[in-house]
Amino acid sequence: DMVFRTAYTMVKNPHDAEDIAQDVFVSLVRVQPKFESDEHQKAWLLRVTINRSKSFLRSAWQQRTQGLPDTLPDAA
Repeated sequence: DMVFRTAYTMVKNPHDAEDIAQDVFVSLVRVQPKFESDEHQKAWLLRVTINRSKSFLRSAWQQRTQGLPDTLPDAA
């Protein structure tokens, strides 16, 4: 929950935040770092989430695309 909320705060899109959170947990499983405590694990997760979110916001794809508006006009 903390990872998703952090990503969502930065990218302002729940779908992108879910993707970032998934990437963070895949990294956790892949790297399998040794943590000294639960606080160390929490700090690692937050730092990786922030870094992934910043990378997402800097990506060329993100800078060149715009999302659809919440309401689309009728095609009538």
